[in-house]
Amino acid sequence: WNSLMQRWTASSAELVLNELEARIQTITRMQSLVESPLADELHELQPLFERGLWMFGAEYEAVDFRSNRGLATIVRDFLGGTTATLPSARPDFVALPERSIGLYSAPEYRDGGEISGVRKILIVELKKGGFCISQKELDQARNYAMELRKAADVRQDTEMVGYVLGADADARLEEMTIGKHLVIKPMIYRTLLDRAHSR
Repeated sequence: WNSLMQRWTASSAELVLNELEARIQTITRMQSLVESPLADELHELQPLFERGLWMFGAEYEAVDFRSNRGLATIVRDFLGGTTATLPSARPDFVALPERSIGLYSAPEYRDGGEISGVRKILIVELKKGGFCISQKELDQARNYAMELRKAADVRQDTEMVGYVLGADADARLEEMTIGKHLVIKPMIYRTLLDRAHSR
């Protein structure tokens, strides 16, 4: 402790410890929800994932990754406008009976620091508790990404990463790489939470 306090101020240590506590609470809450078929993806799980993007990798800790309402609208329209009963509660998510989709983006900065489009898109599709991911679900996520490519501020070289999360997955599934800028990854909730614990 003495060694730590020589390198950090008390306020720095408090900031780090508060962040650690918040992350542990997020993981604990997720563990109680991800396996339950009764969990509400739109109102319970997606908000937790929104605060826990760091679980997908260090780069997602950056403050520039935010929910993107415009991208959610594109996917919602692509799916025929199907939404949950109360879409106005979270218009930045796409809610369907068996899944919800969160779309996050980080802006691209050019021309002296001005935003000039989207640098990277993260697609997070959450399946209901007990759901087993198959090739069909990976193909759906790929289709969302291909539709997003048509958006005005999404360039052909905009990087996209999609995670399809479920309680279980077909053992034959592998991540899909399409071209140089699109990757779709199947992942079971347990694996993601184990990674979050190790972080």
